[in-house]
Amino acid sequence: MFLPNRYASGIEFSQKSLGDRYYLDLIRGNGERSNVLVITFFAFGMVNPRTIQMDEPWAFNFVRSQGVSVLGVKPATADWYRGEELHRYFRSAEFSDLAASFDRVIFYGTSMGAYAGLVFSQALPSADVISLNPQTTLDTRIVPWEPRFKVGQEQDWDGDFNDGATTVERTGKVYVTYDPFFMLDRRHVERLPASGMVLLKVPMVGHSTAVWLTKMGLLKGLFIDILNDTFNADAFHRSVRKRRDIAHYYLEMARCAGGRRAEVRRWCLAKAETMAEDDASAYLEIAALHEKNADFASAEQVLFHLRTVRPNLPHAPYQLSRLMRRQHRLGEALEYAQTALSIAPKNAVYQDWLVSLQTA
Repeated sequence: MFLPNRYASGIEFSQKSLGDRYYLDLIRGNGERSNVLVITFFAFGMVNPRTIQMDEPWAFNFVRSQGVSVLGVKPATADWYRGEELHRYFRSAEFSDLAASFDRVIFYGTSMGAYAGLVFSQALPSADVISLNPQTTLDTRIVPWEPRFKVGQEQDWDGDFNDGATTVERTGKVYVTYDPFFMLDRRHVERLPASGMVLLKVPMVGHSTAVWLTKMGLLKGLFIDILNDTFNADAFHRSVRKRRDIAHYYLEMARCAGGRRAEVRRWCLAKAETMAEDDASAYLEIAALHEKNADFASAEQVLFHLRTVRPNLPHAPYQLSRLMRRQHRLGEALEYAQTALSIAPKNAVYQDWLVSLQTA
């Protein structure tokens, strides 16, 4: 039974608890599109067990702004939605009746949430799916080549809904975004049955297509075009060329170049730095890649620059401290560790790092 509730934002919703492992939030839309139900799923890393019951669903504000109804599936832990109580719900007459009360259903998620969209849409083959860099399964008997997501691999992969590549007679479409050069994601996509699939390539972005599409201003448009049945794959692929205007594109190229193509890697990192502007995450990644390739001087230079751009960012002096320690420059390592902690005095990582230096 769905019971009335209210988010901290004041938005009213109805919630159904499936034991203490999952919460289903139903928010009815207003207007012409209220007859469309969008089912959303949290990704790994977005789940906070302490607050999840009252957290708004993944992508809630944007999806709700389109006037649609929303069913947010919220796990208490990042368990890859492997709980039997959730599986029973998606096979139940209650879910079938709910879905039948809408003219259209769309499953929507990224990574762990994209996996969920693939598998649970098998219970409703007429639904459309928007699946952003999905896993098909983490069952090591099926994908022994997948080294990521140990927490997910440790779940019980017997039983229902264990493989997004299971063939079903779909009448809806499945839109899948992925980086064809990122081998692990590509191998999952290659497992998917061809029927109903619309494969959308976003090259050289790694396992982050949702982030990249957002940076390029394309994610909202992708959703809206699919919602309006106006999506054009050719136009989408032309649009993703905008990734070349983003620093992280060149960072991904640098990672792919590895240690064997040093000149290409250095060019990509230099290009990324010129485009980073005030993007702290880009600078930190550039410095980390320089350090990984033992170019300590370049890593140091990038972090010094980041400190001028973002003087109140504690992770820059923290990363400088680790860089100095690696070069046996203990005095400077201590100084930067203290600086990081002065900016973020309650950060346990910075506290532990400073103690380790003081006792070295």
